[in-house]
Amino acid sequence: MIIYSLNVRGGGKFVKRKRVGFNIQRDLVDIAFIQETKLRDLQYHYVKEMWDDDMVEWSHLDADGASGGILIMWRKDFFKLIYNFRGGGFLEICVERENRRIYFVNIYASCDHKVRLKSWRRLVELKRRSNAGSWCIGGDFNLITSLDERVGERDVSDHAPIWIKYNKRNWGPKTFRFNNLWFNHNYFSAFVEEEWKKIVVKGRGDYCLVEKLKALKGKIVKWNKEIYGWIDLNIEEAEKEMHFFDNKFAHFAGNVSEEVVAKRSRAAIDFWDNLYKKEGFLHKKSRQLWLAEGDCNTRYFHNSLKERRSRNSLCSLESSSGRVEDVSEVKEFIFNHFNCFFKEDMEGRPNLSGLDMKMLHGFESLNIERSFIELEIKEAI
Repeated sequence: MIIYSLNVRGGGKFVKRKRVGFNIQRDLVDIAFIQETKLRDLQYHYVKEMWDDDMVEWSHLDADGASGGILIMWRKDFFKLIYNFRGGGFLEICVERENRRIYFVNIYASCDHKVRLKSWRRLVELKRRSNAGSWCIGGDFNLITSLDERVGERDVSDHAPIWIKYNKRNWGPKTFRFNNLWFNHNYFSAFVEEEWKKIVVKGRGDYCLVEKLKALKGKIVKWNKEIYGWIDLNIEEAEKEMHFFDNKFAHFAGNVSEEVVAKRSRAAIDFWDNLYKKEGFLHKKSRQLWLAEGDCNTRYFHNSLKERRSRNSLCSLESSSGRVEDVSEVKEFIFNHFNCFFKEDMEGRPNLSGLDMKMLHGFESLNIERSFIELEIKEAI
């Protein structure tokens, strides 16, 4: 089970919803806690964009004015919903999974200590009255026990997301895949050359090459995240800039400075550049080669990507003793299979010891390794 929690600080922006959906699909999230949607009467297409899939159900506590708003989304086939409950500052759903009752509570606590304390007491009372089962309480408590809790990678919100992973299936490190689109970036080649010179490894030539490639891989992955990890946000920002300057053109009836014209042109270049990057990445990941020029069918690319990921996933194996599903058991089964396959029994083999064979000595042995002379070459030809 994988649970994702994020204070999105407003779910009205399309780019935020798509980014949340990207994180949910990338990490195969089963249930998501979203705080501060700042939305009332949440519409289905908003939820669909945040989940990035049709297989979603949800429960929402509407925002109070321009603040609040709590959302729980989950995969349709993950469990059976029994009931949901909306309280002051929290949203609860009671579900049944594998004949077991589970209570999920998404909290967006008030900054006011007295109001927050009232919510805690309400939750305690709610738990006392509930039937036996497991509880998972998450969200934004607006309270920390130490400054270390503020550490985390922020994305489209000034809050860091939290992942809760139960029975995590860790299949090991992911394969590094080189993307040819990186060459389209003006500074990629210079970046690789500079980072390669910085990496210093001592030892044999082959060992140094392998270790430097490993280190360079990590540098490229980080560079890719910094440069291409914000494509959706860059597209939206460039689009806003173009609209801003277009409004200026209309207001001043075309009498604008060359500086404004240059900025508008630069925004248009950035917009199309990021749009082509996004389409190129989805095209490559989906591996649909029939689109030579490529219409921007993002939904189709996403579906192709998810279908290929599902097709390539290795969830279980059939063995002589039954089905193997646990990650450690699958790894051990595969290891033992190839270990037995490549194992060779030590049996007696014939050898050449004790045989009296003719041997080359002295001048004859040296004569084999000497260089050919011109006369020998001409005679051979």
